[in-house]
Amino acid sequence: MCKQSVLILVSIISLALSSCTLFQGTDHSDAVARVGDEYLLRSELESVLGENLSEEDSASIAYNYIYNWARKRLALQKAELNLSENEKDVDRLVEEYRNSLVRSLYEKKLIAEYLDTNITEAQVNEYYEQNSDNFELKENIVRVEYYKFDPATPRLSDFRRWFRSGREAEIEKRQQFALDFAQERYMSDSIWISFMDLVTRVPLQTYNQEQFLRSNEYVEIEDSTAVYFIHLLDFKMTDNYSPLEYVRPTIKNIILHQRKLNLIKEMENRLYEDAQKRNEFEIYE
Repeated sequence: MCKQSVLILVSIISLALSSCTLFQGTDHSDAVARVGDEYLLRSELESVLGENLSEEDSASIAYNYIYNWARKRLALQKAELNLSENEKDVDRLVEEYRNSLVRSLYEKKLIAEYLDTNITEAQVNEYYEQNSDNFELKENIVRVEYYKFDPATPRLSDFRRWFRSGREAEIEKRQQFALDFAQERYMSDSIWISFMDLVTRVPLQTYNQEQFLRSNEYVEIEDSTAVYFIHLLDFKMTDNYSPLEYVRPTIKNIILHQRKLNLIKEMENRLYEDAQKRNEFEIYE
């Protein structure tokens, strides 16, 4: 079936579905569907029908296009009836969005060019001391050594002995052994982590976290897939103050955010003052 035949068929179908009569007059003689005072023209429908389509495919595409067009127009007309004039002031909303977007892009450019991102340790310490009440712990945290091995790892009994030793030579042996054989390892004894982060890695059964932390220093756990070694170096409980090391990244982000806000505020103040000096801004009585 050619496009013309398909369009005639689809026009009849769409008209029957919408209970419309044939359109009269020259203004809408090319229409294939109507919703209220809006018309879908045959030329628009033709533009979505590709070449070399079967009759069935052409009819299906045409019908679906008309159906979706009608649904969207009906929803739009319903919205028009139920929104106030202020709510329908799309031009104003678009202008507000554009202004916000342009301003945001300029602020990002300003920050990229002028923001001082260098934060000294003294600045971090000062902020921490002045705002320590804002850094109460919301969860238990720990400093740990952590190792995970395959149960078939050779000389695991040697590692077990080195693991509990505080002698420098055996500390070096266990660290080298972990580098060679451990599936996972965490050997940074100065970094604090969430206790729950540790629990997600190790199959610990801890119904009382505080009791577990206070009662254990060296922990060894084995399941069918791995052997886990944990050395609990230190811990802090909920509602204590966070160690500086734990909140240092957060403090740096806070300081950077404050600098961004100050930079933008300084820009706004400078623009305001310059506009007044040049008589580019005035308030009428």
